[in-house]
This record gives sequence, C-alpha cells and structure tokens, in this order.
Amino acid sequence: RCTPGSWLLLYGHRQDPISPSCPGVTALPCACTQEGPQVCQQEGLAGFKTRLSPLVLAAVCRGRVVRVPAGSLVRVVGTELVIPCNVSDYDGPSEQNFDWSFSSSGGSFVELASTWEVGFGAQLYRERLQRGEILLRRTANDAVELHIKNVQPSDQGHYKCSTPSTDATVQGNYEDTVQVKVPFSRPSTNQARPCLASEIRRDRARSGWYGRRLHSAFLKGGEDREMARVQPQSSATCWPTALHVAASPLSSPGLGRSLSLHLGEPFELRCEAATASPLHTHLALLWELRHGATRQRVLALTREGRLHPGPGYEPRYHGGDVRLDTVGSDGYRLSVNRALAADQGTYRCVVSEWIEEQGAWQEIQEKAVEVATVVIQPTDYQDVLVFHFRVLRAAVGRNVSVAEGKELDLSCNITTDRADDVRPEVTWYFSRTPDRTVPGPHTLARLDRDSLVHSSPHVALSHADARSYHLLVRDVSKENSGYYSCHVALWVPGHNRSWHKVAEATSAPVGVDVTWLEPDYQVYLNASKVPEFSDDLTELECRVVDKKSMAGSVRVTVSWYYRMSRRNDDVVTSELLAAMDGDWTLKYGERSKQRAQDGDFIFSKERADTFSFRIQRTTEEDRGHYYCVVSAWTKQRNSSWVKSRDVFSKPVHIFWASEDSVLVVKARQPKPFFAAGNTFEMTCKVSSQNIKSPRYSVLITAEKPAGDLSGPNETKYIISLDQDAVVRLENWTDASRVDGVVLEKVQEDEFRYRMYQTQVSDAGLYRCVVTAWSPVRGSLWREAATSLSNPIEIDFQTSGPIFNASVYSDTPSVIRGDLVKLFCIVTVEGAALDPDDMAFDVSWFVVHSFGLDKAPILLSSLDRKGIVSTARRDWKSDLSLERVGVLEFLLQVHGSEDQDFGNYYCSVAPWVKSPTGSWQKEAEIYSKPIFITVKMDDSAELLPSAVLCQGLESSAERLQVPLLIGVGLSTVVGLLSCLIGYCSSHWCCKKEVQETRRERRRLMSMEMD
Repeated sequence: RCTPGSWLLLYGHRQDPISPSCPGVTALPCACTQEGPQVCQQEGLAGFKTRLSPLVLAAVCRGRVVRVPAGSLVRVVGTELVIPCNVSDYDGPSEQNFDWSFSSSGGSFVELASTWEVGFGAQLYRERLQRGEILLRRTANDAVELHIKNVQPSDQGHYKCSTPSTDATVQGNYEDTVQVKVPFSRPSTNQARPCLASEIRRDRARSGWYGRRLHSAFLKGGEDREMARVQPQSSATCWPTALHVAASPLSSPGLGRSLSLHLGEPFELRCEAATASPLHTHLALLWELRHGATRQRVLALTREGRLHPGPGYEPRYHGGDVRLDTVGSDGYRLSVNRALAADQGTYRCVVSEWIEEQGAWQEIQEKAVEVATVVIQPTDYQDVLVFHFRVLRAAVGRNVSVAEGKELDLSCNITTDRADDVRPEVTWYFSRTPDRTVPGPHTLARLDRDSLVHSSPHVALSHADARSYHLLVRDVSKENSGYYSCHVALWVPGHNRSWHKVAEATSAPVGVDVTWLEPDYQVYLNASKVPEFSDDLTELECRVVDKKSMAGSVRVTVSWYYRMSRRNDDVVTSELLAAMDGDWTLKYGERSKQRAQDGDFIFSKERADTFSFRIQRTTEEDRGHYYCVVSAWTKQRNSSWVKSRDVFSKPVHIFWASEDSVLVVKARQPKPFFAAGNTFEMTCKVSSQNIKSPRYSVLITAEKPAGDLSGPNETKYIISLDQDAVVRLENWTDASRVDGVVLEKVQEDEFRYRMYQTQVSDAGLYRCVVTAWSPVRGSLWREAATSLSNPIEIDFQTSGPIFNASVYSDTPSVIRGDLVKLFCIVTVEGAALDPDDMAFDVSWFVVHSFGLDKAPILLSSLDRKGIVSTARRDWKSDLSLERVGVLEFLLQVHGSEDQDFGNYYCSVAPWVKSPTGSWQKEAEIYSKPIFITVKMDDSAELLPSAVLCQGLESSAERLQVPLLIGVGLSTVVGLLSCLIGYCSSHWCCKKEVQETRRERRRLMSMEMD
C-alpha cells in the first residue's frame, strides 16, 4: 500500500537509475489518492501521469525488462527506420521471441511482425512483409531490430515491442513502446505540390518561425506542443518538404550550367538550402567536385558551423584562394580566386539534415544538386615555351662539344605573347642519361620567381633579357659530360599575397660532351735487388717515364700485383698487394695485409716518378711474377680526384733455385788417452752449404747411464755458446768445479771444449750440437739447420777398486704401523783402501709397483759429508737414514703405511782420495731392488695374498686393477667349486647300484655304470 510522502518505484527510461542491477527504474516521490490502483503524480513535472499496480511496482526490479529507444524517433519519408529492442533479466531459454505491433494514435495496436509466428502480421502489412520492406533482424538471442525501408507518412505512430512470457512467475514488464514521427506528411489532396523555398520562407515569416542557419547555435528541442506551436502553416496548394536544395543561377558568364574559364581566372558557384522542419534540426553542406567516376571533397560546412577543406585544398583554403560565404538567408557561395587545371569538373552541392537522438546526432535525410560544370581552357602562354641551346663562340645543333677546362654556355629562351604579371621560375637540371623519367636528376642552378639565384660557385645563372636565361659552367671537366635540360614554371599572384603556379614546361635534353687530353706516359718495372736465398731482401722499382700532357692538376699513384708462377698454361688470377688512391691513401690486399703490418712488406715512393716495393724477408711463397699499375688522377672542381688512366708494366719474375741446407759437424779428441784428474779437450769443426751468411751456436752434451735401472742412458747439457758468442752453463751442477768447463770459439767454423780435473764420474759420450743461423732483417736471426757431431768417449782405464751395492732387509713383510729396516751394503773388490780414503754419497729410491714400470721416487740421501736430506711425502710414515758401518747404511721406515709398499733400492757414488790428496768421484752404482709388503693386519696368513692386496690397493687407479681382481676371485671361486663338487660326488652323494638295475641296462658297460 502507498502512504503519502512515501517513495514508489516508477518504471521508465530515465538517466538516473536506482541501482546498476535495475536499469531504467527511477525513484519518484508520489502521493496516494485512493485504494486499489494508485495515481502517482511526479512532483515538479507537470502533465506527466502514470497508473501502476502495486504488484507491478513491487516486482519491477526482480522481473524481465524489455527496452526500446527512449523518447521519439524522427524519420523522413523515403528513408529507412531501424528500431532496436532487447530483453534482459528473464527466465527460460536463452533465445527469446519478439512481437511487434503498431498504432497510429497510441490506442489500439495492430500486429506488425513476429520472430515466432510467420503469419503474425495483419493483412494490411503482409504485402510489405513479402517485399522485404518490413523485416525483423535478430542481432542476439535477446535482441532484435525492426527494419522499415522506404518510410511512408502512414508509418508515423507508436511501435510496441513485446516478448511472450517464458518465466516461472510473471515479473517485470513484457513490452515497451516508442513513438516514430514522420514530419511533413503529404496531404491527401491531389492538387498539393512540394513548397518552393520562397513559399517556405513566406510561411516561416508569417508564423513567426525562423529557420536555422547552418552555422546557428546548438539549441535543445522542445516538447510536442512547442513544436506544433512553431510549425509553419503551409498553403493549401503545396505541402512543405523537410529539406530544399537548389542551384542558384551562375554569376559568371557561361551558357546554361557549363562554365568555361582560363587558368588563373576567378569563379563563383551558389547553392540554396533551407529546411521547413518543425523539429530542432541542423543542416550540413558540402561542395563536391567530380572528375569522371571519382569525387573529391572541396569544402564542407558541418552541422556545428565549422569549415573543413577537402584533401589537397588545405593550402588554398588557408591562403584564401578557396572560401565559402553566405548570400542572403539561404544562399551559400563557393568562391575560387584563381582557377587551376585541377578545378575542372562537375560541382555538386550536397546538403544533409541532422537531428539529435539519445545524445547522438542522426542524419535523417540528404539531398544533392549539380550546380555547374567548370571547363578550364589553357592560357595562351601555357605551352608556347621554346628552348634554344647554344655553346659559347660556336653554332651547334643538338649535340654540344666543349674542351676540358673551358666554359659551357647554354641559353633557355621563353617565347610567350603575354607580358602581364606572370613571373617565371627557371631551373637547370643535369643527368647522365637522356631519359627524363629517370628519377634523381641533379639540380645545377635555379632562378626563383623573386629573381634570386641558387647555384654552386662554379655554376652561374644569368638573366640576359626578359625571355632568355643563360647557364654558365666554368672550368668544365669530364664529369660535366651528360644531358642538360631547362624547366620553366610560370607563377601568378594570388589572394592574400600568395602565389600560384599556372603553367610549367621542360625542354628536351641537350647532350654535352666534354673532350679532354688523356695523360700520356709509360711505366717500367725492374728489380734492383734479387734474392739468392730464402730470407734475402727483394726490392722492385716502378718508374714513370715520358710524361706528356700532364698538367699540375694530374697526379700518379701505383698499385702492386702478384701472380703465382705455373709450369703449365693455366690462367692464374693476380692478387692485389697494395693500391694507392688519389688522396695518397694506401690500402693493402689480403695477401700482404699482415706482413705489411709486421714490417715485412714496405711500399714507398722514393721520388716523384719512382715507386718501390721491398720484401725484407723473401720466402719461397714469394716466388712469382710481380707487376705495377700506375694510375693518373685528375683533380676535380670540388677538390676530389678522379682516375683518368691506368698503365700496366711488364711483369718481373722473382725466382731462385731452392736447395736443402746442409750442415756437417765433426768432433775430434787431440789427446785420446788420459787419466782421472787430467784435462779433457774436444774440438768441433763445422761446414755448411746453401745457408746464407751462417753463424753457429754450439751445445756440449754428455750421455751417461741413467739413474733409472730400466731406462735408457741420460743426456745432460753441460755448456753452450750462442751465435753472438755468449757462453752459458746449462746443467753443470758441480759446485766445486764451476770453472772446470770451458767452451770457446777458435774460428768462425771451429769450437773447442775443455774440462779440467776430470773425474771417474765424468765418463760418458760427449758430442757437439751445432745450429746454423741466417740473418733476418738486419739484427734478427733465423734457424737454418741443426746437426749433431760424432761422439767422443771418456773411459778411464784404471786398476783401482771396484764397488758394488746390495740391499738387505730382515722385515720384507710387515704389518701396518711396524718398523721397516733396509740395509744398503757396499762391497769393495780389488785393491784394499783405507776407510779414511773412501766416502760415499748414498740415495734411497722406491718404485711403487710390482715391476719397475714406474718412475723411481727419491726417499732420502746422505752425502759424503754426512748431511742427510729427506724428500717430502704425502703420507704419515717417517724416514731415517744413517751410516751404521764403514760400508753399511740403514734406512728405517717408522709407522709404515699402505703406501710404503714397493721395490726399494739404493744408489752409491763412491769418492776415492787420490795420492795427490784430491777426491775423485767414481761411477755411480745401483743395487738390486727388494720388494717390501705392508699387510693390513696380522690375520693374513699367506704372503702372496697380502702382497696381492697391497698391490691392488696401491694400483686402484690403473686400468688392470679391476681385471686382476676379477681374474683372481674367479680363479679362487672356480677351484673351490671344483673341490666341493669332487668331494660331494665321491663321499657324500654316492649310492650303491643294484645288480638287477645293471641287468636291465644291458647295453651299458660296467665301467660307464
């Protein structure tokens, strides 16, 4: 129920909905008058009343909502009407059906069309439905559009869109109505005709209604009753059309609707446009130019009263050459100050009428009328441009020839029969080809319409008389050869101090050939230095002779080339070594780039007419043919240089016979027999072949038995002398005999080696290693060959004592952590020596392997002075070495580890005191190795097993360790399996065989059984 002052929900299309979930519903304050249906009058809105049921008011936000456009729609006769309708907040299937009805007065509705029922429409509309003038177009499952083509006056009225119910309960609204207005309906009388513009103006003046101009202010439309008040009352003999468009008579001379003009002449076109619409509508006007099938926008006046020039007309519009003015109350004039060739065509005046619907502007009708056809006639001086070309001091035809360094004079003559305010613009072009359609011709000079010349310093453009323009090119060169043309454009002054081009023409190109004297010279190449060996210097000279007609503006450069020599007739491509540009820039080729950067290739200019190429170190790869190319360069006007001629020299062949270097060294001993303590002397004589200016370096080597029992002899470097005669000790480590060896150079090819106070330990094979060096680039040397001399042996023939060494151990197999004792025992055979006359250098070594296939490791050493040195190890066991007797030396391993297993041996270097009191070192002797094993614990019974385990642990990184483990385990397991099987078959699983069983198998012998 409704109480006074309460808020009710009134359904309607408003701008302020209560909530987003219920669009179109507005809260209005209403007053209740009686029970039952309530009458709610909105406060502040006179004349607006709605009767709603309380049930509908309560359910309007929870049911379906059907919407059509709010307000009223205005359409003109003959246009198309489209009314959209949609439904929301409904139940049932997603696709909804729509029924449309029509009422001319808003009372009873007649069925129009339906999406559900084909024969829904009334008989009155079935013919239009069949022709497709009235149709429904579904845009979504919940939306549809009603289309009425060619709207008639009878289509004005109310259109209702309704949806059949698919909801479980009746909620919301199921229909909505929109009003369509078709103004200016034609009266029924047959004598009526469309009103003319004058009649429309008369009726508007009589009724006090004033038409809206195209540039009038924007006004809001009133209600229906306001429109009716200002609607003009037409006479009985005519009916007003909504829009009237007509072409005004031409003010320019011409016949009918055709206008013939010359270029540059002004013209005007007029169009009348008026509307008699009682609604608030706006008009828009467009001037359009048609060229055949294409149309171009010239100038437009929008519904807001703004002017917009069409594409291409912006400069002319802003310059004032094209403008739009109003004439009287309904006249619109298009003015063009100066006609151009592009202005030719048919001009149309297009007027459209617009109305505002739902906040947007909708075009309701458009009319166009052809105003006039404009024909542009060419002016008398449009194409009467004749060009004549002459060369200074000579009458020539089409082709012009001028000597290099002279002046080129061309004239451009313009012929015309008018002498008005036309200003010419002259431009001279240059091109390499006569085809003027090729883009990119070079502009030489230009004279603008203000008589200002734009050109480069060596080009001049002068105005000889009123119709003659001269082009003068000074100091022509070969690059000026080509084709010249003259372009002329005529300009006339326009509106607002602007200028317009009215005519232009281009002359035919004229060919210009610049003749010049080519530099004349000859080129000779000779080899000033020819190599005889590798690494020799090679020098080539390229000379320019007999230079003729070479002025100061010509310079010469050189390019060097190499071509490989071939025995057959195969063609070999030349390789560029270096090339010089006209600005003296030297560029290297791929073959010579790196060697030139290293200084091996040198390119230079010795004199003004001589270029040289030098190879500091010639290799065998450099053998071949060389030639030079001398280029003449001519200086251009822009200070650049252009190559004008190339002259090739004859090739020069660089070759020498290549033979292998030979180096022979012979060593000899002047005194073949000597004893310990004497001086050893050896001389080396060197001879070489095919080596240029050799110098020799000498190295003295001694070959002695190696400390490794299984290895080859050891070669030691003693002393050397290089090619600069600098002596250096190599591996001479005897501190007491630092000055005991001397190497000197006796002659260029002979060297002498001396060793003073020789000892028995110096026994061995001595050789000279000689290397021959060749000079390279002055102070550098290159190794040419190396040779080894014959050996000279030092062998002391003496009857002194003979020393032997052996190793003994009481504990060859120990448990980890036990003490290992190793004795090195020295025995002396031959002459008996006093113990004070003997001393020993003792060293202990170990090889961690079963065999002696690894390098020995030094453990500890004790020199003859009793100083002990112990090597560093990576495990924790300790070593001690001491002399326990005159000829016995004890090595002890404390806290033995697994890594201490292996073959141990000692080396002994005896020292014997000579009768003179000096000590002589005897040859070093070595003992046989003894194998020491370290067991994991005391549970190991078998020595071979312990040895195997020790060996496997120490050799875990070797490839054969897994193989040894597998073979050993497989052998043990196989033997054990055979033993178990044999015992089981003979003692555990044997069964007695009965005699009867033997009888059943008669074919089986008793032995098999």
